Amino acid sequence: MAIATSTAGSFLHVVRQRGRRVAVVTSLGERSYEIPESDSDQEIFNGEYSVACASWSRVGDLPVSGSRFVFCSASGHIDRESGVRLPICAGQVAVLSSGDQVCGGEGIAVQIDGHRFAFCLTDVGGGPGALRYINGCTTTAVWGPQLLGWPSLNALFMPAGLQQLEHWHPTARFGLVLSGNGRFKIRDEFVEFGPGSVLILDPGDVHSFHTENSGAVFVAFHPDSTIGPTHQIQNMLDRTVSDTISGSRLLDAV
Repeated sequence: MAIATSTAGSFLHVVRQRGRRVAVVTSLGERSYEIPESDSDQEIFNGEYSVACASWSRVGDLPVSGSRFVFCSASGHIDRESGVRLPICAGQVAVLSSGDQVCGGEGIAVQIDGHRFAFCLTDVGGGPGALRYINGCTTTAVWGPQLLGWPSLNALFMPAGLQQLEHWHPTARFGLVLSGNGRFKIRDEFVEFGPGSVLILDPGDVHSFHTENSGAVFVAFHPDSTIGPTHQIQNMLDRTVSDTISGSRLLDAV
């Protein structure tokens, strides 16, 4: 199942299910979708945390519980737990922890319960990305993963005239179109997208992006990762040497 809509006026709730499926309950105007939840009220996500996704608009504030990955499509501000107020602008993403709050603006947020990630506020930019992707697209890791297996934020930069191959992902995707227009194909249905469009994919959903006269930028939350640092393999430890003993051997010896 996939959902494509604007951020305004929509609410999305996502919980992990058995069999690596995601249940989505949403109300978008007169349209609603529901997949039955598992027999457990809330499955543990990757053995560590659960996930929920929600949108917000200028009419309300967005309190944070656990950690939230925030994608901004209209400017607002962040009130940090420390008392500092920071602007968040359209096209920026943030990672927030308990005690932080988004006020005003518009966008979507993916909430992680049971884990506190380091604060981050950054621009996605207009591309191209640092890494090659399929069909002439490029991608950049916007945030994380801080540890192998943990979530990450990734930006997809699409060129004009893109006719992307149909493909799927083994885990869910939650994302926001930051700029550009085009069509999103899910199974045999095409959905128009533009700045502020929300796209949510179930694991295994076959889909593709299509653009015409202009490119587009899409930022997505990936709930897990296949690459990233570990306690034994990490840049700080790899560049630590005592006498002639490497940091990884020192770690094992302590």
